[in-house]
Amino acid sequence: MEEFRRRLDATERNVTDQAKTLTALIEQLKALQGPLGQLRIDREVRKERDRNVYERFDRIEHSMQEGFERMEADIKSRFARLDKPVWAAAVAFIGAIVAAVTTWITKGGLSE
Repeated sequence: MEEFRRRLDATERNVTDQAKTLTALIEQLKALQGPLGQLRIDREVRKERDRNVYERFDRIEHSMQEGFERMEADIKSRFARLDKPVWAAAVAFIGAIVAAVTTWITKGGLSE
């Protein structure tokens, strides 16, 4: 009978120790719930902000693309009116300027 009581006391001590350990773990878990909840909220807020930023970038990119397309169409319409002789004259004029500057430099124009 004495052996039974000793074993019963040991079992009660084990149960009590386990209950204390379990209580401590539950308290630690409760202490972590607050910061964990805040982290979840912060993560969701960050996701929503990222989604909004990407949507804004998409809208900006779309509007820039439309602007470039309009500008390209405008440039094409303006230069389409110019004939090839006008282009040839413009290239010849620029070539003459480059040739004159090159001749001036080779004759010592920069050393004066």
